[in-house]
Amino acid sequence: MAEFAIRILVPRPLTSADSGEVVLKAIVKHFPGHLPDRYGSLEPLRHKFNTQRLDLILNEWGHLYFMASGNLNLFVNFGAPRSLRPRHPVIALSFQSEHEEDLDHVSQFVYEICEAFKAEYAMAHILTQKELDERLGEKLLRPTSPPEPPVDQIVEKMRDAVRRKGFAEVLRGLEITGLGTHRLRKYLPDLYWLTVFGLPYVEILERSKLCAAPSQQVKELSYGGVAVKLTRDLKDTAEEWNKFKSVRKQCKHHLNSNVFFDPSAPSGHSYRVPSFIFPPDMYKQLDV
Repeated sequence: MAEFAIRILVPRPLTSADSGEVVLKAIVKHFPGHLPDRYGSLEPLRHKFNTQRLDLILNEWGHLYFMASGNLNLFVNFGAPRSLRPRHPVIALSFQSEHEEDLDHVSQFVYEICEAFKAEYAMAHILTQKELDERLGEKLLRPTSPPEPPVDQIVEKMRDAVRRKGFAEVLRGLEITGLGTHRLRKYLPDLYWLTVFGLPYVEILERSKLCAAPSQQVKELSYGGVAVKLTRDLKDTAEEWNKFKSVRKQCKHHLNSNVFFDPSAPSGHSYRVPSFIFPPDMYKQLDV
């Protein structure tokens, strides 16, 4: 059973019904066996997800958030009100699957949405227990300072959350949930199973270097983005996790290690980051 997490950041408003239709039709097309049960713009989600009535679903699209849950979980953050610093609207999905063909469907979904909205950054990752175990082990090696509790208490709290919610939800919170404009203005946290570098990243990383990345697949998208897929699959075994880490390390070194977060770098270290430019009417359509 594979646990997938996807995040796509776009530089334009997603509030229109046309934008919602593109996203929902792509979900129905690529994940017909993993559709949500309920949807809405506020919790609790009260509306039944019916693929034959996308028009009704789109009535809930374009507020601050759109959410759907069930076999597939979808969360769309349409961005901040115009009084705040602009940030990318985010499309986030998660689901689990035991079907190998979904590896290709995840990639194709990401490519399709990136093409439709000229995404500036996107990722898809396969979450594993092996990765979470490693992350928790790393946390135990980093001492905390007051008023934080001792690190062993923090880790035990996370392990308790794993027992209650499952490893995927905890790892998603550690690794994926914070991937947004604020983080990317500081650094790229890491390379994931699949990463799409939009035009701001192509400019600083160089297209030729991206296209020569030592990975399982590199794909140039028609709008100018470049997708890098590290491995064909990522099964939850020590052997597969070590192989994945080796490929990721080679790719990060090839692309430019100063783009990616380095836990050994001194506090205040300056990373190479792109400038994100948003249209002046970014939130004109946002219903707040």
